[in-house]
Amino acid sequence: MQNKILEKIKKAAELDKQKRLDARFLKTMAFLTRKGALKANRNYDEWYVGKLYFKDAVWAGKNLEPRILEVLPAMALRLPKEIVLKGAPKTFLKALEALKANQKQGPDFMGVPYDKYKAWVNLELEDKRTKPMDQKKIMRSFRLSPRCIEKLKKRMDETGSSGSEVIESLL
Repeated sequence: MQNKILEKIKKAAELDKQKRLDARFLKTMAFLTRKGALKANRNYDEWYVGKLYFKDAVWAGKNLEPRILEVLPAMALRLPKEIVLKGAPKTFLKALEALKANQKQGPDFMGVPYDKYKAWVNLELEDKRTKPMDQKKIMRSFRLSPRCIEKLKKRMDETGSSGSEVIESLL
C-alpha cells in the first residue's frame, strides 16, 4: 500500500518537474518576477521577453503556480500594453472592469475570489513605472479667476512646486 502511494508521489513530482521546464511557465514567471508581482527562489531573467500572453499565464496558473491567477487581473489592469489579452474570456474582462471601477465586490476569476485578486491592484511594483491604483492622480480641470491664477503662480514661485502640488497642499 505504501509503495503504491510513494510511487504515485514520485510520478507526480516527476511530471511537475517536467512542467516547470515548459516555456509558458518560465516566461510567465520571468515576467511576473521581473515586474515584482511575485517572488521566486529561482532566477527567471533569461526567459523574460517583455510581453505576457494571457493563455500562457492561465496555463501556468492552472498547472503549476496558483498565485499567477491571483496576480493576473491586477497586472493586466496595471500593465495593459505588456499583457496580451487575445483570447481572454468575458469573465476575465468583467473582472478587469470591476477592478477599474474600484468596486467593493466583483466576479470570481477561475476560482480566485474578487477580494484576493483586488488586493494586488495596490501593490507597489519594483520597476516603479506604474503607480498603485490608489495613488494614481485623477485629471480635473477648473476655471479660476485671473486673480487666483496670479496667487497660484506667486505661490508656485515661492515654493518651487507645481500648481497641482500647491492646490494639494491647501487641501
